[in-house]
Amino acid sequence: MTTNHSETTGNAILFVKVLLGLTLFAVLVPFGSIGAAEPAGNPLPIPPILEPEIRSDGSHLFRLSAAAGTKEFHPGVQTPTLGYNGSYLGPTIRASRGRKITIRVENRLSESSTAHWHGAHLPADADGGPHQEIGAGKTWDASFTVNQPAATLWYHPHFMGSTARQVYEGLAGMFIIDDEFSGNLGLPDDYGNDDIPLILQERRFDSSGRFGYNPRMPDLMHGYFGNTMLVNGAVEPYKNVRIRGCSSSITQRKQLHDSPHLVRRR
Repeated sequence: MTTNHSETTGNAILFVKVLLGLTLFAVLVPFGSIGAAEPAGNPLPIPPILEPEIRSDGSHLFRLSAAAGTKEFHPGVQTPTLGYNGSYLGPTIRASRGRKITIRVENRLSESSTAHWHGAHLPADADGGPHQEIGAGKTWDASFTVNQPAATLWYHPHFMGSTARQVYEGLAGMFIIDDEFSGNLGLPDDYGNDDIPLILQERRFDSSGRFGYNPRMPDLMHGYFGNTMLVNGAVEPYKNVRIRGCSSSITQRKQLHDSPHLVRRR
């Protein structure tokens, strides 16, 4: 009896490209050969970890600065933006359960803002809600002891009447909490390599390539949908990963078929 079999090896580049549907986020994972041209789009940016200052009492001090800037989302077009410690979005804050921390927020904007730690369990005076205004040119400290299980949170402004616009223009960032169990789960934990943060945003760009935030009544009722998907502040991002594949089947041939999610390129 003859057994049909195939043994194949190869190298592939896996890149992740997240596109916008007005009501659906779709993730495409195309495959290409090592010799293929660089994929269209932009390399996926990774928000940096915000390194704290370690105080004499062992507490950690994180510094955030909200300011206006510009960013090139589309070639040759500088879009006015807001960001923490940069032109758009902010660094990732990472803290462990039981750690006493202070987050010092400097407002370099020309308007008032706040800084709210969305999902954090903390005292009301550190929450950064609408009542805790940080005036233009002012600084505010949020001091608390991290006391909750591991979680992926985010931070953003929460000032009355301007929350949506300030977030839309870029004031947002990730806040990761670790605990005594999270390091023992066997999950990938090399931040930026196999532990990858993805901040998903849809933005409406006008004909000049700039943000167009001007909600009308239908937008307020049903949501302010955009025409472009951003991931970590990048349009159509990808991340290259090298995969070495080997089929050791002895009875069947294996083939990755073209689909909306897996695209095989020769």
